[in-house]
Amino acid sequence: MRSEIDKIWLKPSIAYCLIYLLPEELKKQIEKIQNNIIEQCPHNIRPFIQKVPSDFAHITIYGFVDVRHDYGRDKHQIWNEISDEVISGTEKILNDIGAFEINFNEIVVSSGAIFIKAPIPEQLKIMRQRLHDELPIPAECNQIIDIAHSSILKFTDEFDMSELQKIIKNQKIDYSLFINHLDIATQNIYPFADCQIIKRFKL
Repeated sequence: MRSEIDKIWLKPSIAYCLIYLLPEELKKQIEKIQNNIIEQCPHNIRPFIQKVPSDFAHITIYGFVDVRHDYGRDKHQIWNEISDEVISGTEKILNDIGAFEINFNEIVVSSGAIFIKAPIPEQLKIMRQRLHDELPIPAECNQIIDIAHSSILKFTDEFDMSELQKIIKNQKIDYSLFINHLDIATQNIYPFADCQIIKRFKL
C-alpha cells in the first residue's frame, strides 16, 4: 500500500517529522503577508496561489519519513518499525543541545511555494547532523534539511513569476522565535492539512 498523492504538491502526502508549530502571533503576521501578496497579484495568477492553513504552519526540523517520497511501501509501516528508537534517541539528542533561537528575516519565492526563511543557528545544524548520524532511520529516508523555513503560500500550477517577484520584494518580516520545545508529529497534507503530535520534547 502506497501513500495517497497530494494533488497540489504532486507528492506522497504522509510524513513523520520533528517540527515546531508556529505561535499565534507569528501566524497573524503571516496571514497579513499572505493577504497582501494575493491582493497585489494579477487576477490571472490568483487562482494558482493557495494559502498554507495557519493550523498547519510549522518549521520542519527533521524528516524521519519524508513527505516528498513514496518508498514503495506504507509509510506508517516504516514508522512503526523505527519509532521506539527514534523517539528515545531524539529525546537524548535534544536534551544535549537545548533551546535555541531562530530569526525569520526573509521572504523567498521558489518554483512551488513562497516561504519565510531564517539563518540556520549552530545548535540546529548540530541537532540535524546528530539526528542523521545517530538514529536508525532507513537510508532512503535519512536526508538532512539544509534550510530553516516555513511555507506560507503554495502554487497549484506553473505561471510567469516576474510580477510576483516584484511583489515579494516589498514584503518584509523580522520575527524571532525562542525554540524551547519540539514535536514529533505525523503530517497529512492531502486531502486536507492535518498535523497530529505524537511526542513533545522540552528543550
